[in-house]
Amino acid sequence: MQAIAVQYKNLIRWDVKSFLLPSWKWDESELVPLGSILKRRSEEYKGAETPTLLSIHFDGELTKRKTKDLKGRVFMAHPGDVVYSKIDVRNGAIGIVPETYGKVAFTSEFPIYEVDTTKINSLYLQLILKTSLFNKLINSLVSGSSGRKRVNPEGLEGLKIPMPSLTEQKKIVVAWKEAEEKADGLLQKAFETGQGIEGILFDAIGFRKTEYKKQNIFLIRFQYLERWDAYFYRKDFFDVIRQLSRANSKPLGQLAHFVGRPWKESDFPDGYFRYVQISDVEEKAGITSATSVKASDAPSRATQIIKSDDLIISTTRPYLAAFAKVGANYDNCVASSGFSVIDKVSPKLDKNFLLLFLKSFCGIKQFEQRMTGGSYPAITQEEMEKILIPLPPLVKQKEIVAKIEKMRAQAADMRHEAEKIRADAKSGIEKLLIG
Repeated sequence: MQAIAVQYKNLIRWDVKSFLLPSWKWDESELVPLGSILKRRSEEYKGAETPTLLSIHFDGELTKRKTKDLKGRVFMAHPGDVVYSKIDVRNGAIGIVPETYGKVAFTSEFPIYEVDTTKINSLYLQLILKTSLFNKLINSLVSGSSGRKRVNPEGLEGLKIPMPSLTEQKKIVVAWKEAEEKADGLLQKAFETGQGIEGILFDAIGFRKTEYKKQNIFLIRFQYLERWDAYFYRKDFFDVIRQLSRANSKPLGQLAHFVGRPWKESDFPDGYFRYVQISDVEEKAGITSATSVKASDAPSRATQIIKSDDLIISTTRPYLAAFAKVGANYDNCVASSGFSVIDKVSPKLDKNFLLLFLKSFCGIKQFEQRMTGGSYPAITQEEMEKILIPLPPLVKQKEIVAKIEKMRAQAADMRHEAEKIRADAKSGIEKLLIG
């Protein structure tokens, strides 16, 4: 148990936790109350049209809020103003209005402040507002009943923050900007690398993307009439088919063997199995998890065993590309009936190349063409077997896969490095700000 003594002159609130929080490590002379650099703005909106309203997220970002009808009074904020949510500021909902929106509006639940830029750099202030210590200080001000706890303007204005000279503030801001620019540059390179990945595949099969324009009326030869469905004959779908037909392509059903492996309780002597659902598979990461399920209580959709090296292809909403190659760590799992499973492919086809192609623009367009349904469109295995797969030489397929995997690894390394730069900058600058 910790005992503390507080002089009566320093007693602001009847709240023990407000005296047990860490404090800025700056000299007291360099700490100033927010109220000395912020001026409350109360510019009520009186116009007839609905103004641009913003929402504040828990990371301090401000974005447009969709609304048609205004309820109650709203107040105007200018670019550079500080705005916070009385209820959610304890979760980080405090930020500065960006220049991009111009004048915007908030309800009375969002106090608005003009910043005295002759005393404090706006970006420096933004960094202060994002520190973990500032968030702890904010949480010391919370009052009210559970679920509707608020931070009142008077409390916020009384909080002290470090305010060195404008020159020192600018140095801190410049250090932060340099780290952000370096991280952004790496993310841009990672994006450009990712954008170039499909180009390697397309160059190898001689495919060229074309811009699709919606057609209200179109003609089709009777010889190409496969079903009575206008959507099926969209120009972009047929452009993909036309180009693949010239690239030594064959239907998936002629190149791959689809397998179904029903399971029985005796397959799992301990009474449990690991279950892979469609939601456990991501386009880029593949299978990300599996849930332990009691065999006697298995879901009705848990129907088939999957083995290491299988390809599993989601038949529900296939445009999300929940397709994956089963790794050794998911061998002998039970999968949802929402997957079609391929265990073997033609000697002329590399499995990794097949997976790469199915996830590509050309593959997804064919899935979209052949799927049916409303909210949860799906594709049958019979329709999936009609999808055309190009067949460049096997050596070329392996080269494409290797090159793309290398590029993906490079892009991932860039993203990780960018995240590390940001994390290190945040940690270092927070230490500077705390003092």
